[in-house]
Amino acid sequence: MKNRSRLLTVLLYIVVFAVAVVLISEVFFRDDTAYVNYSTVCEQFRSENVRSFEYDNGVLTLELRKPYQNEAYSVSHKLADLGLFYEDLGTLIAEQQESGVLQSYNYVPMRQTPWYVRMLPEMLLSVIMIALVYMVLMRNSGGMMKFGHANARVGSGRDKVMFSDVAGADEEKAELQEIVDFLRDPAKYRRIGARIPKGVLLVGPPGTGKTLLARAVAGEANVQFLSISGSDFVELYVDEREQTLNQLLVEMDGFGSNDGVIVMAATNRRDILDPALLRPGRFDRQIYVNVPDVGGREAILRVHARDKQLSDDVDLRTVARATAGFTGADLENLLNEAALISARKNLPVITMQTMEDAVLKVIAGPEKRSLVNIERDRRITAIHEAGHAVAAYFLPTQEPVHQITIVPRGNALGLTISLPDQDTLHTTRNEMRDRIVVLLGGRVAEQLEFDDISTGASNDLQRATKLAHDMIAKYGMNERIGAVAYDDDSEIFVGRDYERTRSYSEQTAAEIDAEVRKTVDQAYAHCTQILTEHHEKLQEIAQWLLEHETMSRSQFEACMQALPIPEKQEGLLAGEEKTDGAEED
Repeated sequence: MKNRSRLLTVLLYIVVFAVAVVLISEVFFRDDTAYVNYSTVCEQFRSENVRSFEYDNGVLTLELRKPYQNEAYSVSHKLADLGLFYEDLGTLIAEQQESGVLQSYNYVPMRQTPWYVRMLPEMLLSVIMIALVYMVLMRNSGGMMKFGHANARVGSGRDKVMFSDVAGADEEKAELQEIVDFLRDPAKYRRIGARIPKGVLLVGPPGTGKTLLARAVAGEANVQFLSISGSDFVELYVDEREQTLNQLLVEMDGFGSNDGVIVMAATNRRDILDPALLRPGRFDRQIYVNVPDVGGREAILRVHARDKQLSDDVDLRTVARATAGFTGADLENLLNEAALISARKNLPVITMQTMEDAVLKVIAGPEKRSLVNIERDRRITAIHEAGHAVAAYFLPTQEPVHQITIVPRGNALGLTISLPDQDTLHTTRNEMRDRIVVLLGGRVAEQLEFDDISTGASNDLQRATKLAHDMIAKYGMNERIGAVAYDDDSEIFVGRDYERTRSYSEQTAAEIDAEVRKTVDQAYAHCTQILTEHHEKLQEIAQWLLEHETMSRSQFEACMQALPIPEKQEGLLAGEEKTDGAEED
């Protein structure tokens, strides 16, 4: 069916091209001259109105004594037969020439158009037809040949990647070692009848190094690495978008078990893949590439720091502890940002301070000290951020507050940064409830201090509402709704769905909405209680922020414990217990 469709497409192109050639010929070679008929020519000669005439390339042109129809002194006629013209008017023309009525005449020999000029349109049309047929044949030829001529990127020796260049993925590299051994020595597997997977699917969040792992497999096996994006695959193989899956399966089935070709694919949404892709014989080996832990982050930082000039005070272990949740791509970007900041400050090396600046820039965006911030806005921001910090301090499930600032960064007018002491893999219901309380701290603080609220809490409210909704509809953490997952966390893709469809009734949706509202209201009441009891601390921290703009962890804890607040401010990366998480105003 697809080949027939392509043939019809080619035929349509040929027809369109032929019509275009005809139309172009009509436009550029059309003769717009107004010719008179033969009887008019005879009449002009017999009435002795012809002064002279010329015959050129089949056209007879008469120069007249009196204008024809009171308009033109020259008329033309396409003469079909010169012999007939002489038979009819030859004697008359001779008499008028002798008498002086006809003053002159001229016969221009016929000009012959070269044969190759006459054949040019047909030759051009033939070349176009051959080219179209060739393109169709190339599209229908072998998959790997087409792949080689596509927008595929071919790895070169200069950008060769080895397993030593991939850090923080030891288990993933061990899984892929078998693939490397097969590519190095496939005969060993053939002798015992073993079949290596045709396809390997790397699954994980964006930026975790899936493509880097695939390149490392090719580098370790010393084989060629070809990469192609999903959009290029669709353009190369598929006429219609819906046929992508079928064509991919056909191309994979074209590889024999001993061809020595392994297809590696990467995705962050395994749940949307068709089961036909995951059966044995297709992408039957799936390797999960997760976000690195603190040890993995330190190893990744060391790999990307090889070509960086680091100061002696830079502790990559501390940086790794301060960047929980960062992927390999995030950490590479972090080091690059630190290098850019150091160069901007004309420093010869990357220091711990520039690393800290880079962490803050990656988390929240660049500083905007030039932003005109009136005192009213500064006070609202200071109270807002103090509300987040005080609420977090009195909730034991929450991470310690490491920095509070009212210096604008990115879209935020202020930040409260909390960094966990260690990586955790689970989040409990109480932790999520307390997290909502902290998110509402800014709004509650504004209400208590000014008896009014601002738009600064819009992002906090969105995050709090989403977290409450996830607790109830996704994680089953609500007694009334029960341990049922109503949300599948699916995403909407361009060209697929335009609306999110719910798998539950309107009544259930109303009950979920009611429980979300109840959860947020309870957290709001809890936060109000905390900040009302510690209103003096709220004001004290806000006043410090107005005077100094930034408060470190040691200064914040000293204030909360009624101790003298140290004037020296430690950096965000000071100490061993670090990671990321920020409240934005």
